[in-house]
Amino acid sequence: MYQNLRMLIWGLMTLSLFSCNSLYDGDFELEDTERTFAVPIAFGSLNIQDVIDRAEGDASIRIDGLGRITALYSGEILRDNASKIFPPVPGIFEFAIFDTIAELPLPVNGSYRIDKGIFDNTNIYFKFNHSEKEVIKVRMFIESVNNDGIVWEKDYTLDFTNDADGVIETSSSSLLNWVAFPVNNKIKFRYLAYKPNGDRIKMSYAAMRFDVLKFTYLDGYFGNHTFDIKGDIIKINLFDLWKSGGLEIEQPQITLDVDNAFGFPVRSKVNQLTVKTVGDKLFNVESEYINKGIDFDYPSINQVGQTKNTVFHFNAQNSNIGELFKDKVIQVIYDFDALANPDGDTGVKNFYTSDGFFSVKVNVELPMKIKANLFTIADTIDLDLSDYDAAKAVELKIKTANSFPMDMVVGLIFLDNNNNVLYTLAESEKIKVGSAPLNGGEKTTTKNTQEHVLNLDVDKFSSIKQAKKILVTGSFDTNIQSATPIWLYNDYGMDITIGAIVKIQ
Repeated sequence: MYQNLRMLIWGLMTLSLFSCNSLYDGDFELEDTERTFAVPIAFGSLNIQDVIDRAEGDASIRIDGLGRITALYSGEILRDNASKIFPPVPGIFEFAIFDTIAELPLPVNGSYRIDKGIFDNTNIYFKFNHSEKEVIKVRMFIESVNNDGIVWEKDYTLDFTNDADGVIETSSSSLLNWVAFPVNNKIKFRYLAYKPNGDRIKMSYAAMRFDVLKFTYLDGYFGNHTFDIKGDIIKINLFDLWKSGGLEIEQPQITLDVDNAFGFPVRSKVNQLTVKTVGDKLFNVESEYINKGIDFDYPSINQVGQTKNTVFHFNAQNSNIGELFKDKVIQVIYDFDALANPDGDTGVKNFYTSDGFFSVKVNVELPMKIKANLFTIADTIDLDLSDYDAAKAVELKIKTANSFPMDMVVGLIFLDNNNNVLYTLAESEKIKVGSAPLNGGEKTTTKNTQEHVLNLDVDKFSSIKQAKKILVTGSFDTNIQSATPIWLYNDYGMDITIGAIVKIQ
């Protein structure tokens, strides 16, 4: 009974009551007599953190300087790294050098223009064919690659005297930190080959290959590229226990928080931004920014290594979010792409670093400034009265200390194991919990403390002896206290103590 107790729910936030397994020696006394004995039921408190703890996924609260609460629900951080722009290219094929000078193409997207690249740990090899049994000296130049202005070159001694097939492949050479300056996405190779007598020759065949082509840095223009950022669902648990009535949240927002370390323009493409309400109804968020996209900030060519942040809010001013959240939203479903160089401006210098990334986090921000219209929720608690067969009546004593500026009406429905209704409190028996006074301001400063007594006579008690759980309903209406929305503060809460006097035959 105690472990599953969730009684007298604070409807706006579906906050749960946490009970205790030990006996309670609280503020009111239950007297033992020869014909009665006291039974502690439960005690606990309600506060905003309870609903956040029950949420699935990343949920938290934000408290402003005045103590006002905003509930935050966040999706998974969606991230793409630099490998999407220029993934490592495995060296499957060799590139033939048909003459002593050759321009070999970079294996890049045809819409890219590479002006500069700094190699990562890429290793290159050369292969040569020669038909005579002699030693050939070769000096290889990569004229498009240098380090501090010194062109890459390397000497090779090729001994074909004992070579069976006239083919020699050189050992590997690392290009780590060497800088390439391609022209039309091509890198220029040149070699000088000499016979033992000093005559210069052209080799029967020459080729270059690499193990894996990788760059730590590239700049130029990378064309149009789409980053397919996988979608996600944000679950909102404010209405987990909703039964009836309405709730309005002032100024809800869906926020895109974007970090961009890519050095080129990026624009959003919204494939889906939908809310799901109680009853599984789906509604699309509508906004001009969904149609035309959102431009995200990016580091310029003079800001290599920096990350730019963009925060964009879909709110009631630029979308239909305000109207959508007048209903009971339980999910936000989204799917975005990011478009690189969306305007196709080849004059914008793009850059890439191997540790660059693009990330998107979507947040749902719900300021707890609300209006409730007969908002009603329900939850169950376990009950076991099998030890009280000799009892003829029960008196429940319920003490509440409420600092919320909202009245609450609580009903109890006793159910058997099959959820059949055994007994329902009449309207006159429902527990009325008074709101804390606002005292002329926006915030309550004192608690409203009340004690409630519920008598279950012989007939009523006999009806509920087989009950195994209680369905607890709570109804709220801010209009009783104020015609304007009410802020909820971090120190608002409700303390509750429940005890019983069981009368024995």
